[in-house]
This record gives sequence, C-alpha cells and structure tokens, in this order.
Amino acid sequence: MKQSIYLSIYLMTVYLIFKPIKLHKKYFFILWYIALILLTYAIQSVVGNYDTDLEKYMLLFQLEDFVWTPQYVREPLFWFLGRFVYSIVNDRNITFFILNSMLAVVLYKGFTSNLNWISKKNDDTVGYVLFGYLLFFPFLVGMHALYRQFFSMALFICAVGYAGNHKLFKASVLFLFSVLFHNMAILFTPLFVFALRRARSGWIIVLNLLILPFALQMTESSDNEFLVRHSINYLPYLAIAFFVVLCFILVVMFAPNLAGKSNKDTVRLKYFMLLLTLIYLISFFSIDSNLTIERVGIYCFGITFFLLGCYMEYFSQKNAFKLFFFHLSLIPLLTFYNSLLQ
Repeated sequence: MKQSIYLSIYLMTVYLIFKPIKLHKKYFFILWYIALILLTYAIQSVVGNYDTDLEKYMLLFQLEDFVWTPQYVREPLFWFLGRFVYSIVNDRNITFFILNSMLAVVLYKGFTSNLNWISKKNDDTVGYVLFGYLLFFPFLVGMHALYRQFFSMALFICAVGYAGNHKLFKASVLFLFSVLFHNMAILFTPLFVFALRRARSGWIIVLNLLILPFALQMTESSDNEFLVRHSINYLPYLAIAFFVVLCFILVVMFAPNLAGKSNKDTVRLKYFMLLLTLIYLISFFSIDSNLTIERVGIYCFGITFFLLGCYMEYFSQKNAFKLFFFHLSLIPLLTFYNSLLQ
C-alpha cells in the first residue's frame, strides 16, 4: 500500500510540473490533503517496534498522570495537544489522523503565505511543490520518527510566510508555537527576524549569530536536565553531505543570470538561504553529536524545499528546472533513507 501511494504522489508531482491543474484553492487543498492523509496513515498505522518515537508518544498520551520531567516540560505544547486529542478520541490512529490534519492545514498555509512574497505567479503553477514535499525526506522522516520536530518546522515555515507578508502578530505567535513544539526552532531565530524586515533587525541577527555557538556549546556541556540532549557520535558522512548540498544551493542561487528574472523578493530569498546555511555551519562546528547536527540539517532542508520550489518560477526553461529540482530532492530518500520505502 505504501509503495503504491509513493508512486501515485510521484506521478502526480511530475504531471503538475508540465500540466498544472486549474482548481479552486479549496479543491486543490482537498486533493493534496487526501494524499497526505493516505500516506501518513500508511506510515503510522503499522505498529512495529514499540521503541520508536511514535509509540513512545502514544504511551505518554495514554498516561493518566503525566510525567512532568524536564524533557517534556521544555516542549509542552506538543504533549498537551497530543494528550488532549487522545483524551477525547481514545484511539491511536484517530489521534494521529487529527494531528496530521492540523499539520496539513499549517503546511498548506505556510506554502501559500510564502508563495505570496517569493513568487507572484498563480498558485496552480507551483502546486507540484506541495505534492513533491510529501516525498521529500524531512517529511517522511518526520512521519516515521521526528514528528515533534517536523510539526515545529511546519509552524516555523508558516511563521516565516506570515512575517514575509507583514503579519507580525500571527507570525510571532506561530514562531512561539514552533519553539514550544520543538526547541530546535530557537536556532533559527535569525531567519525569523530577517523575515520580519524590521528596522535594526540586522544588529539583532548579528548578535544572535555571535551568541549561537556559545549557546550550543553551553547546552552540550551542561548537566542541567532541562538543557541536556541525547548525544550520539558516529561517522559524520550525512552531516557533511547536508552542508555540502546547502553550499551548492547557495552557489546556484547566487550564480549570475541563472534565473530569468530577479526582483527584491528573490534577492531577499537568496540572503535568507545564505543566513540559513550560516546557521547550519555554526551548528556543524559547535555541536559534537552528529545526530543533533543531522537533525538541524533536516530542519534546514524542510524549510528550504518550499522556498526553492517557488524560486524555480523565475528560471528560464522552468519546467526542466522543476523536474530536475524534484528528482534531486528524491536522492536522499533513495540513498540515505531508503528504509522508509519499505
């Protein structure tokens, strides 16, 4: 079943690259929502290893008296939401169905809000990005294991979109929610400040970047239960690969005359990507745990996909670039994360 859904989403994405479907936003969302729900159900409905993150989440949702340890208090919004939903429905699959439905709304709003400032094209010309995102490895890894992190990432993407459209209050609330779902969102505070486009924001960004390596080092060396994270060290091939790819993306974006058109929004997007890569560079050299570095990389790529997908609209021969971009995004799934296809 899972492989059939993968194939269907793949074919739909390729079709939308060459033949955009002209549907009302509501109907397009319904079509995409069905694909997302079917895929997440196929991934999450099978209970295999009870030691996986999803099963640990469910055990915590089912507890009558919640265990208020620092690990859970520092990210309370996810645990409160999950326990609240489960207390109403008392069913594992329905709980994840409701949570995934919320996630779908947040992702879709993040897509449309970012589209407004990155690309002035109609939504239907970049609809392939939404379907392609379902096969992008941060989404699939998020549905398998990094569920809190992916939820946080979706909220952050939405916050950036609202910030780019000058909706300060909504953007700030969503950013706070992203931190309360997963504290990793704090690392990307400079990106959020940059998206706000406020006076003196440059000084705030520079200050954040200067503090970041010291904050990361302090967190890793701390004995405080509220700060300490699970650390795993192994060969850093994947972490290095993430950094190389991010640098490659920067080279492509700043290459002169590669994009057919340029405006102040695309220039801003380039510097947004430069800042994102800089955050990953600081994390790469400040954190000892390769697992944590990889999680930061997954967060970075999860943010990047929507933005680059819309940016393709400015390229000459854009359909060819869209097709190349989509298939390039599948490489991690076919190599490092091929177990997710099983």
